Amino acid sequence: MTSQNAAINPEVARDKKDKECKTVNTSFISLLDGSLLEMLYNRTAEPPTTFARYRNEQIEYVDKITDPQTKIVYRPIKAGKLIQSHTIHFPTKAQEYDDEACLIKKIDDFISKFLVVSPFFHKICIYYVLLSWVYDSFTVVPYLRVLADYGHGKSRFLKTIGSLCYKPIFCSGAATVSPIFRLIDTYRGTLIVDESDFTDSDESHRIVKILNTGFQEGFPVLLTESLSSNKLEPTSFEVFGPKLIASRNEFKDKALESRCITEVMDCKIRKDIPLDLPKTFWDEATQIRNQLLMWRFRKLGQINILEGNLRDRVEPRLAQIMTPLMNVIEDQDIKDKFIEFMKEKNKQLITERAESLEGKTAQAIFELWKDESIDIILVKHIADVTNRLIDNPKNEVSPRKIGHIMRNIFNLDMNRGSKGIFLERTNSNEDKLQNISNKFGINWETLLKSAQRSHSASRIEAQEVMP
Repeated sequence: MTSQNAAINPEVARDKKDKECKTVNTSFISLLDGSLLEMLYNRTAEPPTTFARYRNEQIEYVDKITDPQTKIVYRPIKAGKLIQSHTIHFPTKAQEYDDEACLIKKIDDFISKFLVVSPFFHKICIYYVLLSWVYDSFTVVPYLRVLADYGHGKSRFLKTIGSLCYKPIFCSGAATVSPIFRLIDTYRGTLIVDESDFTDSDESHRIVKILNTGFQEGFPVLLTESLSSNKLEPTSFEVFGPKLIASRNEFKDKALESRCITEVMDCKIRKDIPLDLPKTFWDEATQIRNQLLMWRFRKLGQINILEGNLRDRVEPRLAQIMTPLMNVIEDQDIKDKFIEFMKEKNKQLITERAESLEGKTAQAIFELWKDESIDIILVKHIADVTNRLIDNPKNEVSPRKIGHIMRNIFNLDMNRGSKGIFLERTNSNEDKLQNISNKFGINWETLLKSAQRSHSASRIEAQEVMP
């Protein structure tokens, strides 16, 4: 009977074929025919979740779509409690805007209406919002962060900027980190998180794991999942994407620090800034998100990634992470200020490294390496110079610790002689020391001149005491 109906009625045949096709629920998909589909959510509509399909500069709204190449049926994710409770925010439609300058002005006015930050950071927030909507055009993204104590505006920052970002996922106040892995992997949006909410050491460690790996595409987090009562299976979660972070203290991990564009907030507030967000806040944010969706459709795939502005001014790691933001900033004045900001950040990182134990050890190595009168550079002598530079007799560093740094962190070639372990004067070590000098801001020429002056003074002193 069923086969007869299928033969007679083409609609029945199509329905049966559709059921046999693989169905994928997603919030975004790019098809081979050039179609871009973004999930929408409107609680008053039926169904509440649909797709906006952008193709050939035209918009249409569909409940599902079949990829003509793979025959996979794509449907938007159903509006469960997470979406209904506004843990994740979506546009309600793709809305026209006058031009990019007018759209930037709307973002600017919205931020000014509800948030007070420094003028420079205010501009960076505007362009970070834009970056979040095209972050998948890049392979790395920086994080936007504020440092503040309680009552200094952290929550206001997260809500004001986060409400405009691409598919914001509000995880502040989450009891555990476990759902966050899944939310980012499923929705691929912007994570909005107050790091201070995770006071338990294990939870803090896991949120830092997300931040450490989520700045770069292709480095998912692996977790062991329980598939049944007696079977565990490793599962991969993609956590790459833009992130807004609020915290009370800097991260101990300096590499993670270098991935953040940070503002230290104070208690300043203008009288025209509302103490409580009005009920119209989220409606206003939705209108801007709707226009940003149209901007994303037009901009995605059209960005020419340029590296030159930062590459020659700061170290490669910092230039890499900040290049995406440079590529969405159109205002040349803001670009110039951003470059100056990054140069200062670069200097700060180098200074902090130079003051660390590794930095002092590097300085000690260079002092002895550039002294040509020393044939054998013993580790114990490097330890003596390091302790002199640190100038803390109560907490002297042992030669064993210095040897560990040289071998395992600096990867220098070591050897053992009759007087102890020493640093070999090889071309390989010379090349490694050149890289180390750049990392810790050590000037070879300055050290060489200093060593030469020291040698000259020693010779003069020796001549004066000779009979």
